[in-house]
Amino acid sequence: MTRAEVLAELRELVSDTVAPYAWSDARLMNFLSLGQTQFCKDTGFFRDTVNYKLTTEEGVSTYLLDSAIIQVLSLTNGEATITEDVRSSLFDTPSQPFAYRTDLDNRSLTLLAPADAVYILDMSVWRAARVAFNHKTGASYDGVLEIPEDFHLAPVEYAAYKCFSDHDRERQDPVKAADHLKNFKRYTIEGKRAFRRFAGSRGFQPNPIYLV
Repeated sequence: MTRAEVLAELRELVSDTVAPYAWSDARLMNFLSLGQTQFCKDTGFFRDTVNYKLTTEEGVSTYLLDSAIIQVLSLTNGEATITEDVRSSLFDTPSQPFAYRTDLDNRSLTLLAPADAVYILDMSVWRAARVAFNHKTGASYDGVLEIPEDFHLAPVEYAAYKCFSDHDRERQDPVKAADHLKNFKRYTIEGKRAFRRFAGSRGFQPNPIYLV
């Protein structure tokens, strides 16, 4: 399904298909984006060893992370592994990268010492879908969802939960909200199993806390 098709599915589900709408496209797309990201956080999708690199700058230790990154799994400089270290003190003297820590609340990665030169480091990350629902291509919400097709309705159920939990609208309905959240959680249970199968076939191990 494309994002436009998912939006239409959501409007049908919450009976909001006739203008003037109770919820704008922008608001619903925001709810769908939240659902897509929550699905990834709850299931383990996606492990990405290809699309992310960190290019250092001489004398710089802190770098911004892409908003899709949920967790940095590893950082390497060629064959050398750069260790994650959350306890040691930071160093002022520039050096070749040897250790790092992340602050995901502030979307940053900090090397324990400033880089002494330009390095292109390979990152393995756990990330959410790279394209948010509310990202337009031109004037349209085209493009198929990145999450597996069997789970395209998971963000719809989460968004419906958000709609019926919306204190700013007269259509707030705690019973319907709870039902849609329950449906979303069913999708995440199946999503965890699918991720485990996917992980086994691709040669990497998912985080054990995301297995059922």
